[in-house]
Amino acid sequence: MNSAEKTFIENTPRMKIDLVDEEVPCSTECLRRTNLGEVLADESFREQLEILDSIISLIQDNVISLKNKVEDQLLHLGVDVDNTIYAIYRLVKEGGDLIFGSDYLKYNERIIFQGDFNSLNTVYKKISSMREDQDVKALCDQIRNLTEATWRLVNKNLRRMFEGGS
Repeated sequence: MNSAEKTFIENTPRMKIDLVDEEVPCSTECLRRTNLGEVLADESFREQLEILDSIISLIQDNVISLKNKVEDQLLHLGVDVDNTIYAIYRLVKEGGDLIFGSDYLKYNERIIFQGDFNSLNTVYKKISSMREDQDVKALCDQIRNLTEATWRLVNKNLRRMFEGGS
């Protein structure tokens, strides 16, 4: 095992999936921008990384689908779409609730909407409804499951490949 492979195993480079803030192992493009780009010279590694790239692409497709649903149902109300996507994803994944301020609605310090009480209440009800929507839940579950699959791929296949080659 060369030093780049050892570093990869000990400290897998990470990237974040936009809007849902999930960390996944670096994709091929991301890895090229690190000091570990030399691991890409290994053809077996590249093949496993292609699988990882495909899973990350599926995650991003699901995030885009979630974004489209949020925009369709809430954009006209003036919500911060990015923060709302994050909130809905986290609410489905982790539970919890939105926080009402005097003129804002937020989740984990992210402002989702600002306005008067009636508007806040309308947005709150819409988001509560969306987080119970089966299609939204399915998208969030797929994002979570695929994110976990990226780490399983790294932990099982790539680590075993490097460790078996030493």
